[in-house]
Amino acid sequence: MRAVHKTFATILLLFAVGSTGCNRNRVSASSIEGQIGHAIEERCPKTSDCLIRLRDVTSFNWDKMFYFDYAVSPAEREKAVGVQLETEEFRRQLVFLRGESIVRNNLLPTDIERPIENEIVFQVAKQTDWITCDSEAQFTATRGNQGTGIVFFQLKSMSDHCR
Repeated sequence: MRAVHKTFATILLLFAVGSTGCNRNRVSASSIEGQIGHAIEERCPKTSDCLIRLRDVTSFNWDKMFYFDYAVSPAEREKAVGVQLETEEFRRQLVFLRGESIVRNNLLPTDIERPIENEIVFQVAKQTDWITCDSEAQFTATRGNQGTGIVFFQLKSMSDHCR
């Protein structure tokens, strides 16, 4: 009987770990990334490019945003944001601040080999792999698939409110 419980516990643990791994590579509709993608689709239903402000497509107040590509180390992220930050290596991340306080900190689904369906990709300078913008920043939003068949959204800053 004890062996049955141990086997059942092992199977349950493997299922839980496997399920968590699958969710790391998927944008859910309820996530911040899913909400931004949905808002872009609503505002730009038939055009490939349109102008948006993140402030207009987020449901909370913020004044500064940071996007980190998966290659940015946790130490570099904390240094950039200026406050202690919950983060993970090799994960994309979106952080929103109001004043000096974090109002949203989202570790985003990441696949280093190809885009993820409905992923938001910020165009960043090649030398930094991250971008920070204030709430006035405007972006050109482009829906694309780059021949992969996987739809994602590319955001390119169109203002001097990002660096």
